[in-house]
Amino acid sequence: MARVTVEDCLAQEENRFALVVLAAQRTRQIMRGSHPLVSGKNKAAVMALREIADSKVHWHRNSQEVVQEWIEQTETTKLALVSPKAPRGAMDRALWAGSRAHYDDPGYYSKTYGDRHEDVDFYRALASTEPGPVLEYGVGNGRIAVELARAGCSVVGVDWSRPMLEDLRGRQREAQALGAAGRWAERIELVEGDMREVALGRQFPLVLCTFNTFLHLYTRQDVEAFLERVKEHLAPGGRFVFDLSIPQAGDLARDPERAYKVPRFRHPTTKQVVRYAERFDYDPIRQILYVTMEFQPLDGSEGWVVPLTHRQFFPQEIEALLHHNGLVIERIQGDFGDEPLDRFSDVGIWTVRRRGDAKNQGNRAK
Repeated sequence: MARVTVEDCLAQEENRFALVVLAAQRTRQIMRGSHPLVSGKNKAAVMALREIADSKVHWHRNSQEVVQEWIEQTETTKLALVSPKAPRGAMDRALWAGSRAHYDDPGYYSKTYGDRHEDVDFYRALASTEPGPVLEYGVGNGRIAVELARAGCSVVGVDWSRPMLEDLRGRQREAQALGAAGRWAERIELVEGDMREVALGRQFPLVLCTFNTFLHLYTRQDVEAFLERVKEHLAPGGRFVFDLSIPQAGDLARDPERAYKVPRFRHPTTKQVVRYAERFDYDPIRQILYVTMEFQPLDGSEGWVVPLTHRQFFPQEIEALLHHNGLVIERIQGDFGDEPLDRFSDVGIWTVRRRGDAKNQGNRAK
């Protein structure tokens, strides 16, 4: 058997701290009777290191540890100035952090999703059929709204991420300095706030909730509060259209101790070359998927983590929630195409109306 070195183990783990914690945990497990994952008759500590070097086990921080680490990071950076104070409850803190952290870095967000065009094309075509203006929940830093505005549509965008909104406002100022070429910037109005609470006192023929924003509604009460705001903002005969990822059994069953790694890249904000990995931990009772994004710079500086929490909604569950909140489904599509949602779809798109409006639409169609 070849000699196992610390360097062999560090090739599989992100840093020495993670290695020490994992080795100690796995050694105790083997000493207590856990079956080794590699062959041999070495001492428990050596077997643990061999397992790590062979990538048989990985260090896994639970969601609460990740959340606490992110909160501590923000307290020592400017992000603490733009993120409201976390709630006291541990479980609430996890959801709070997981609904904010991913959006505190607009530069990284834009790099990650900049090549995503199918939803932009879908919503741009949809908005062209309405007189406007459009209300978009989860406007972020304008990946979709900017393209709607460039096509001539007026957009009111709601989001509770101040960093994302400030990034978009900066782009608006730059565009306005260009004169006619930046006219799109005048067509976007931004509102900072919680989509469950914001009341604009206006109605819109088209209301959108884009790119998994709906997945940040973690409880039935959250959904009901949000849908009540949607109904308030829908003009008579107006449509509410939203998209969300369809839960996939294989994805939800992923081992939370496994790190899903991608090739190293240069981080757009820090400019460091980093190793990046994601871990997925699904809570089947609350139907919440906890995602941990791990960044480790290759220059030896300290790494960081970003939590993301997404509620998992199944299609029949969505149908029931809409029905009991006075909304009627007009159409369900899959993957931003013309085909209906089916078992192979990754994304579902729901088009709905208020119940009374749906009946009136049917009468007019006759």
